Amino acid sequence: MHDRAKRMRTFRFIFWVGLFLIEASLLVAFFVIPQFQTQVYYPHPALQLEVDEAIRELPALRMASIGLWGCFILANFILMIEIWRAFQNLRSDEKG
Repeated sequence: MHDRAKRMRTFRFIFWVGLFLIEASLLVAFFVIPQFQTQVYYPHPALQLEVDEAIRELPALRMASIGLWGCFILANFILMIEIWRAFQNLRSDEKG
């Protein structure tokens, strides 16, 4: 039983570190870096139209993007629950 608990703890740690790294990279890429750019970057004048067209033509791409966002939301929700439980355990340990 102790071996299984240790494996689960290791798996959770690896999962949460990976989630943290993904979200930190998204934060840096879309929030931090653009603040330090001296000029406005326009990648393509009709980029949004091309993305919309690709999503319209490929339903599997649409389902994959929705699934990916759903996984991120679910992982964030689970992470918040785990942190809240850990915080509650810390508070109960301090009182006892």
